[in-house]
Amino acid sequence: MKLEKCKICDNNYSQKSGHLTNHLKKYHKLSLEDYIVLTVYNNVHPKCQCGYCNDNARFNVRTRKFVKINAEHRKFEWIKEQRLKKGETPKCSTCGGDVNWKRGKPNKYCSFKCLPNRWNQNKVKDTVRERYGVDNSFKISGVKERIQETLGPMRKNMAIKCNETKKIKYENGGFDPKNFKKTMLENHGVEHPSQIPKNRENSSNRMKINNPYFDENGTPKHCSSTKYNNNLYFQSSYEKHFLDLCSDIKIIDKIDNGHSYTYLDNDKNFGYRMLTDFSFGDIEIEIKSKWILEKQGGSKVVEAKRRAVESSGKKYILILEKDYTEFLSQIIKNQ
Repeated sequence: MKLEKCKICDNNYSQKSGHLTNHLKKYHKLSLEDYIVLTVYNNVHPKCQCGYCNDNARFNVRTRKFVKINAEHRKFEWIKEQRLKKGETPKCSTCGGDVNWKRGKPNKYCSFKCLPNRWNQNKVKDTVRERYGVDNSFKISGVKERIQETLGPMRKNMAIKCNETKKIKYENGGFDPKNFKKTMLENHGVEHPSQIPKNRENSSNRMKINNPYFDENGTPKHCSSTKYNNNLYFQSSYEKHFLDLCSDIKIIDKIDNGHSYTYLDNDKNFGYRMLTDFSFGDIEIEIKSKWILEKQGGSKVVEAKRRAVESSGKKYILILEKDYTEFLSQIIKNQ
């Protein structure tokens, strides 16, 4: 563990533990920013180097450094405003007219008409038409072939160099899935971006926006021919098929939305939150297709979810590919 010495009292503290920051606040009544200004900059606060202000530079707690230019002073509209305040009145170099601004800087010319040595497209067309009978040089016989003869070998060499670079950079000569999974596990605790809770939530929200069963606010829409109440939510045709079945056998009023559980993936030694689709008394129900099941981890994940639900004293049922055998048998037992 790397240690860092307090330059005021010479005590050592871990760099990454936050102990130094707490020590500064408790014993020296200083923030980390004030401490850096005192010990590194001789108690003179660094200034923003944008060239338009005399503001103090922002302090980045993560890097323990001051930024060179404050973020708000990098905005193009702000830079334009400051330049105008300085009295700059940029004009077109050709006609003296007003010019537009781009990325915080004024254009040199007001339009293409004022550009010196401007490419005259109409004159080129007239010349090509007069000499070759066409209005575009690419329509001249043999031009495309000659260009291809020139660019073909160049593109081939670029492709060869690209492949050589990949072979040097990656063990398998291209994208390395093992290294990708390793990096994902180190940074996020999962093997794929789709398994990150925030990404899964965003994906669900996007699905609702494009799903004809949901309105523009993400609220479920229900057909007038069904008897679902406003408290039931479904996200796929499989779930709707299940609700149709419950409506047909007159138990739709006993169906509730699912509940949240935490299950442990033993292979990854990592905990996940799950939300069952529906509940029927003390039975938690998940509805999936085989394709979705495989995408989400297969039978191992199902067993982990089953253990999580049953540990709470409830029963877990997976309805796969609209096979309601186990679910219907439980209904018969409860009657």
